[in-house]
Parts: sequence; structure tokens; C-alpha cells
Amino acid sequence: MDNLRFGKFLRQLRLNRNPAVTQADLASAIGRGKMMVSLIEQGKNAPPQGELLEQIIHTLSLDETDAVKLRFLAAEERGSIPHDIAKYFYSNPNIYQAILVGMKSEKNDSDWHKVAERFGEENE
Repeated sequence: MDNLRFGKFLRQLRLNRNPAVTQADLASAIGRGKMMVSLIEQGKNAPPQGELLEQIIHTLSLDETDAVKLRFLAAEERGSIPHDIAKYFYSNPNIYQAILVGMKSEKNDSDWHKVAERFGEENE
């Protein structure tokens, strides 16, 4: 997703608030220390997940696009499935099978764009 790392994106989001949110303010709002926020932004600590990540999203009042991107980057760096879809993914084995088929397809990327467009149209 744009070759952006979680920590760098989190920092951008934090500083782009109006007014900007300091590391100390974010840390206080999520019940953690300023050092933890700093280490995450520097890529020295793993990205948060679950409730802590949701607290960050809520504290920064992120729109859906930025929230999805932040969740994705966190999961990507952790090598996991984004927590907001994990339960759905694991309860629907056909999703896994569809991904396997897509991975083997020569038209892989364009096929997934078609699927995303189709679901986007259905949800409008």
C-alpha cells in the first residue's frame, strides 16, 4: 500500500490533525507512554493491533479511508490479517480458497480489481 510504513503513516496522520496531536497527547488518550508512541513511529516497536489500534483510530478521528489504510499497514508489518476482518475471514473458508485461486491466476491483479469494484458498486 504505497510502500508506506505504519509508523510513518501514523506520524503523518497525527501531525495532520487540526490542531496537530502531539505524541504525548496521543499516548495519554490511549493510556500508554509517549515513548511507546515514539518507538512505534520510528518502526522500533511493532504496530499495535486490536483495541489499542482502534483507540488510536478513534483518538485521531480518522475517516474510513485512513482507518482502513492504518489497519492494513499494521497487519502487513505484523504479517497477519487485519483484525477488523479476521473473524469474518476465518468463519468463511471460501475466502481463503478464492485467494488461492486468485494467486494462481495469470490475471491476478486485474481479477481482484474487478472483485473490489463489484463489491464497491453493491455497497453504494
